[in-house]
Amino acid sequence: MIARFSVFFVNAVYDIERREVLHEIQGHSNDVNSVGFVDPLDPNVLVSGSDDHLIKIWDRRSLGAACIPSGVLIGHTEGITYVSPKGDGRHILSNGKDQAMKLWDIRRMASGSKKDYSETIDYCPPWDYRWMKYPLKSPLKHPKDCSVKTFVGHSVLKTLIRCHFSPCSNYTYTGSADGIIHIYSLQGNEKHRINTNSVKFGRSRHARDSRGLVRDVSWHPNAPYLICGQWLEDGGRLLKYDPAFE
Repeated sequence: MIARFSVFFVNAVYDIERREVLHEIQGHSNDVNSVGFVDPLDPNVLVSGSDDHLIKIWDRRSLGAACIPSGVLIGHTEGITYVSPKGDGRHILSNGKDQAMKLWDIRRMASGSKKDYSETIDYCPPWDYRWMKYPLKSPLKHPKDCSVKTFVGHSVLKTLIRCHFSPCSNYTYTGSADGIIHIYSLQGNEKHRINTNSVKFGRSRHARDSRGLVRDVSWHPNAPYLICGQWLEDGGRLLKYDPAFE
């Protein structure tokens, strides 16, 4: 018997086996940049992050015709670049263009009713993260922030930079536009930095130090290694590190 799986993509849920759309969810007012399943063992609870500043939690069993989310995670003041569920059905990590990474507990989410949140507030002067610097000195505090912890120090610019939980879930980590891998404790303190710009690579075009952003990082689940993808002016490279910093 073939198991049936569903995939949540942008604003639709697909049944792979039947090749049909199960749900169409028009749930955000701007681009959806990241989606995921909150619990890998549960195909019903979904999360999406958008340029409308909001992270929304969806339950396929209670969507209804209006496609109202089960709840909304409020706290970012700029667009969401990535959402990363921990896999325990409760906690989610996110990166935002407000230069902040946030830890969430979905038990603290706001109601899915639009009267309980705003999608149209302007928090800073107009800017474009793809080629401009963040116009403020530090991330703004959202008046309805329901996140558990906020992590700052990295730079979310130029591309949709991603973030993750470490395999042991004791740390969070993220790439950064400054070319540094930032590793944080769950208490919010920066535990370690790995500067990819100081690594000499190869004998030719990458022989000298190169400055390039780190878009994504992956921590091996069993071995003490990190691998990252780095953007350079004339291409890209993969780098491996041993994060033995304790």
